[in-house]
Amino acid sequence: MAGLAITDLTIGVSNDAVNFLGAAMGSHTASFRTILIIASLGVLIGATFSNGMMEVARKGVLFPQMFLFEELIVIFISVIITDVIMMDTFNSLGLPTSTTVSLVFELLGAAVAVSLIKVYHSLPDGGSFQSLVANITEIDAYINQDKAAQMVTGIFAVVIIAFFVGAMVQWIARFIFTFRYERKLKYYGGIVGGIAFTAMTFFMLLKGAKGTTLISPETKVWVAENTYLLMGITFVITFIISQVVVSIFKKNILKVIVLAGTFSLAMAFAGNDLVNFIGVPLAAWSSYEAWVAAGQPIESLHMSALLEPAHTPILILASAGMIMVITLYTSKRAKKVLKTSIDLSKYESTDENHRPNIVSRSLVRGAVAIGKFTSRIMPDFMTRQVELRFARPSVALPQGKEYEAPAFDMVRASVNVIVPAILISWGTSSTLPLSTTYVTFMVAMGSSLADKAWGRESAVYRVAGVLKVILGWFATAFFAFIAAGTFATFVYHYFMLAIIPLLILGVVIMTISRMRKRSTRREERRQKLLRTTQHGMSISEVIEDSAERVSESFTHATDIYSSVAIGLNSQDRRSLKHACSMAAELKEDIRDLQNSVFHMVKSIDDRGLEASRFYILILDYLKDINRALTNISEASLEHVENNHKEFKETRKEALLHMSGELCSIFDDIKRCFLTRDFSGVKSILARKKELKKFLNALIERQISKIRDESMDLSPKNTNLYLSIILETKDLLSASTHLAELGLQFYVDKKATSKD
Repeated sequence: MAGLAITDLTIGVSNDAVNFLGAAMGSHTASFRTILIIASLGVLIGATFSNGMMEVARKGVLFPQMFLFEELIVIFISVIITDVIMMDTFNSLGLPTSTTVSLVFELLGAAVAVSLIKVYHSLPDGGSFQSLVANITEIDAYINQDKAAQMVTGIFAVVIIAFFVGAMVQWIARFIFTFRYERKLKYYGGIVGGIAFTAMTFFMLLKGAKGTTLISPETKVWVAENTYLLMGITFVITFIISQVVVSIFKKNILKVIVLAGTFSLAMAFAGNDLVNFIGVPLAAWSSYEAWVAAGQPIESLHMSALLEPAHTPILILASAGMIMVITLYTSKRAKKVLKTSIDLSKYESTDENHRPNIVSRSLVRGAVAIGKFTSRIMPDFMTRQVELRFARPSVALPQGKEYEAPAFDMVRASVNVIVPAILISWGTSSTLPLSTTYVTFMVAMGSSLADKAWGRESAVYRVAGVLKVILGWFATAFFAFIAAGTFATFVYHYFMLAIIPLLILGVVIMTISRMRKRSTRREERRQKLLRTTQHGMSISEVIEDSAERVSESFTHATDIYSSVAIGLNSQDRRSLKHACSMAAELKEDIRDLQNSVFHMVKSIDDRGLEASRFYILILDYLKDINRALTNISEASLEHVENNHKEFKETRKEALLHMSGELCSIFDDIKRCFLTRDFSGVKSILARKKELKKFLNALIERQISKIRDESMDLSPKNTNLYLSIILETKDLLSASTHLAELGLQFYVDKKATSKD
């Protein structure tokens, strides 16, 4: 159980890191190290405040006095295994989800499953499905249904409220401060600082410290009774300090606000969400201690002991905080989840990672229509004023240097920490269990929309991404309930015979998710390419990148074509599937290059126009090569999958000859681009003519055989063979044209350099 708790802790922190790191990381408020230090302090302090929140796992969803010791152990084991599997799955997908919702619905699912079993066994007729349905309401004695209802209400409410409040506050903030906010802060810095620090102080008092045992009950009561007085005093003090910082020390108060918000959100996260990771194991340990102290058989001891307040040693809380801090520094999954949120809210129109769907297209279409209608009814001077104040200045970046611009500025980053603090404080004071993840994410999305980060170029993709995350939240509740209930049923009946396979299942799922390195490498490469092309490529970099892309593409092409030849000749489905996979990977690489063309051409200076033309034409030829390879590999795999007739020996020999000659030409072209020596192009063109004659002869021979009625030919077999020959001709033409293009460009480049 301890091992599962530590695993769940590290996995959960990886998902929830986006809650408190997003604003500071996205705006580049400080260095990565500084941000992590501030967040780590918040996590460590918040962890020591989480003692009272452990009650959620003990009696927040179920009534422990109604369950026997062995039944609660079944529930707790099922919950922790489910949570590890679900959180790891969401992390591998890069989707932020709510660990609070996961915990509550896992507890609910497992408790309902065990309760149904108890009700079934207690029926007077010995138990039947009909009688179970008739007495289903008896589970009310076991389950705290009000908690589940509150959670569902919180999900629906926060998604809508946080989005629109974030959008409204961001629109007002941007209208007041514009993108040139430095001068405005001289006049409004004190007010902004006062509001921000008051909100965050109120937030930490209500949300971050409400469960701590370090503050006496009397102090908590006094704080609750004098909240508004404390808020007024805090506002006056922080207003004065903020104005001094802005006016006298000439510092950017927004940086201080964002870093303070990072600390407060991290503190609240650790103070409240730590129960989601270690609350269940600690409740199981408390159950075990109560059983040992009672000295009764496990089948007769009801767990009324869990009704007593939780007293978790500070050492355990501090240790959990340290594990969370270490995870923040080392977890790549945390960065992946964080990247999802930042990518959906950044200014730049980049290579979007989410595919549009009918819902996102409809929503964007509706928003565009509303925007046009609003523009028609608004006075022209108001429209011009809004456009002027929302105009984002262009920033000149150094040529030839890799530079990653902030995803958004300090104004939006401040909104992304202040608004969640206010909303979560309001929800906590109203006893509405708002999820920190839901609030912070939806505020960030609302502020992005209001800040015009979702332009016509990216809106349909961003909306699709947000919808994907939101659907994931609802899926969290559904699958957490079903999975935990199913696991609890198996564990109840088979115990260790069920626990061991479930643990193995969890290990297998986590192992599989960590083996997805190819897509991770491609994503890193895509982002590096995007940063480079967005912020400037020199002529030499364009040339170097072109040569590298061509050589890599021909390496793929050789692998694909030779795998097809081997797969068809030996009816090897594995080789043909490998060829299809490589063709799909090549297509993705070419698409990434295609998406970077605009930024590359825009960033290069006038001397690089010819290099830009060269780059674009290369991509065009590579697309032709990939299209032909895709057609060949997919048609060949389908032929073998459908168990059609094999090629005859003459066709197999011809296919091997084609493969050998074509792959040899591919290798020579690859060598030309790698060495920048195109003296061998004439030899390549001569070999092209010979291979082309061979292909034409094959076509003529097949036509004669088709017309010869005495020949017993398979239509499927012949169609595939002719298709491969024709696609091979296209491959030959596109690849040799690419070699000629390289020869022309590099010869002209040398001549120009001599002049």
